[in-house]
Amino acid sequence: MGFFAMRDGELLAMLIGSGTPNESAIDLSCRILESVGGDLWNLAALDVSGLCRFTGWGLLNHPWLLRRWNWPGD
Repeated sequence: MGFFAMRDGELLAMLIGSGTPNESAIDLSCRILESVGGDLWNLAALDVSGLCRFTGWGLLNHPWLLRRWNWPGD
């Protein structure tokens, strides 16, 4: 089973690592994915300002996630 049994929001939450006092990492991930229509390619296309509009997504998450998923930089 492993990651095949997990939803995209749960996998993204694992990469994000933590949420905020008011929102879990899973809730934040689901909100981010909802904003891009659940499409990971649309998520990959977001730049720093697109990601940082989400409360709980800090500037430190963006470069780390790019390296983690081997996405090209901005």
